Amino acid sequence: MLTPSSREHGIALVVGLIMLTVLTLLVVAAIKIGILELKIGGVSHLAAQNFANAELAIAEFLDSNVGSLQPGCTAADLNGANKDMSCFFPPVSALHPAGTPGNVSINGNPGNYSASLALQNGTATVTASEIGCGADAGVGSGNQVPGAGILSWDAIEFDIRAQSEGSISGLALVHQGVRKKLTAGGCGGG
Repeated sequence: MLTPSSREHGIALVVGLIMLTVLTLLVVAAIKIGILELKIGGVSHLAAQNFANAELAIAEFLDSNVGSLQPGCTAADLNGANKDMSCFFPPVSALHPAGTPGNVSINGNPGNYSASLALQNGTATVTASEIGCGADAGVGSGNQVPGAGILSWDAIEFDIRAQSEGSISGLALVHQGVRKKLTAGGCGGG
């Protein structure tokens, strides 16, 4: 029978402890990486939610203003005699029977209105500004030539901006350009 030399006593214990230490370090590193991936996933979810809220706010603005995007509509006073001409979440009227949605609160004054929309896990603020109005000769419009037997159109452009902030964190900003064709002279220039 072989007998171990005096130098070999306890070597298995030392090797075993070293292997356990290495395995423990690997497990700790794996747990830290897993926690980091969960945090990244959570932040990505919040960013996607904020972006979706900003897009939803713009969609609600457009839905509440179907057919009312006209020159000067963003400057119409929501509390004045010309409130039917407003295209900024107008109150209940003959032109807008649905009125302002329940999740919307409006601040500001004519021409500088902003609306706060309570949405899932946060709020969004919508502002709209009229960029311009004039002859429509853009790509896809047929480049209509007045007087050549082809109907001439005017077009109005708006910039609708939505900023969404989550209840936990994060911010998303979305701009939507809107262009609407008007009949000839629809911009007020006969």
